[in-house]
Amino acid sequence: MNFKSMTKQQLKDHGETIGVQLNLKNKKDELIAQLNEAGEQKADQSVAPVPTQQVASSTESATPSQSDFDIKKYLWPIVIVLVLLIWLV
Repeated sequence: MNFKSMTKQQLKDHGETIGVQLNLKNKKDELIAQLNEAGEQKADQSVAPVPTQQVASSTESATPSQSDFDIKKYLWPIVIVLVLLIWLV
């Protein structure tokens, strides 16, 4: 990107989109330097090797754990089925 042609506010807005907080009290050159540093760090992170996911051992269950179960997803279907059963009987 051509940061030189951007205003300080545009630089700040662009910084927020990539997760960098910029102070408008700083000079424009300092803001550009901070954005360039953040871009280099982001590029370095994207080049870093991604750890591979380990295969689940046979002792681990394939079902979600208790904390992953959300009763709210199933509450309305359960209520509707119960109401229909009561209504039919």
